[in-house]
Amino acid sequence: MASALPEVWFLVVGLLLLLYVVLDGADLGAGILSLLLPDEERRGILMAGVAGVWHANQTWLVIVGGMLFGVFPLAYGVVFSALYVPLMVLVFTLVARGVALEFRESARHPRRWSLVFGLGSLATAVTQGLALGGFLAGFRVEGGHFAGGSWDWLNPLCALTAVGVVCGYTLLGATHAVAKTEGELQAWCRRAARWSAAGAAAAGVASCAGAALLLPHVAAAWTSLPGAPIFGAAWIGAVAAGVLLFRSLAADGSRAPFAWSALAVALAFAVLAAGVYPLAIPPAVTVAEAAAPENTLLYMLVVVGALIPVMLLYNAYLYRVFRGKASGSGYEG
Repeated sequence: MASALPEVWFLVVGLLLLLYVVLDGADLGAGILSLLLPDEERRGILMAGVAGVWHANQTWLVIVGGMLFGVFPLAYGVVFSALYVPLMVLVFTLVARGVALEFRESARHPRRWSLVFGLGSLATAVTQGLALGGFLAGFRVEGGHFAGGSWDWLNPLCALTAVGVVCGYTLLGATHAVAKTEGELQAWCRRAARWSAAGAAAAGVASCAGAALLLPHVAAAWTSLPGAPIFGAAWIGAVAAGVLLFRSLAADGSRAPFAWSALAVALAFAVLAAGVYPLAIPPAVTVAEAAAPENTLLYMLVVVGALIPVMLLYNAYLYRVFRGKASGSGYEG
């Protein structure tokens, strides 16, 4: 009887990657939005809203990378080799925005570091979108190694996925900022959330249509079990979450918009997962084929099972400490 551990780890990696997308996506969205603001004071408020938690949010991406190395070593080797160019750019952009957040506090000319933060956030989102499009298209694997070229990841779908990721992160950043700001800036963030939600919806529909037309393995996954019911339910849920998001943006509450936008992003993530499973390396290497030996999977499950609650408590503590409204000089409490 085949072990279910590879499927369990597919779910675990997916859930932790989703945590990164939602939490650090709000940070990246704040950076993208800061590029659209004309004055440094309001940029500072947006940056203050994420300054206390951004490093914890990025930790989830590090954990996912480490887990891939341990539980899906074949996928780790192939994907990181195939996506070497966008992933290296991603590393530099993540470093740039982190440095900008720290240096801006003591800089004589904070506007320069605000610009680095904004451009680094935008470049990170674009790079992740390009990498997503490249991953969905798949890679050539021969003898357990990547057999393609450095630019094989670049395909027509990449542009759509990049736009979708940018709009999705901007939506998360805008709705998170609604909860962190007041007055005119909060009203501006509500308007930005509406526009970014519309852009994310349009890019999501276009990306799904493009994937279904261009990628037979994705179309097959979406029209067969177990992907088909997940695909349908996730789309219905995403539409409902979108409607509730727009209703919450028109109301007085400040926390509901982020909750609904996070749910919409999570359901979009489920659509993507339904188009990938049971593959670990599209278009042909399955989760079971890419997995490490069963003993390794079991050992890693025990270790990660002990680690994740600690990380969740740490993140919850940080969000409690940095709760309340943000200002140019920090938090109001």
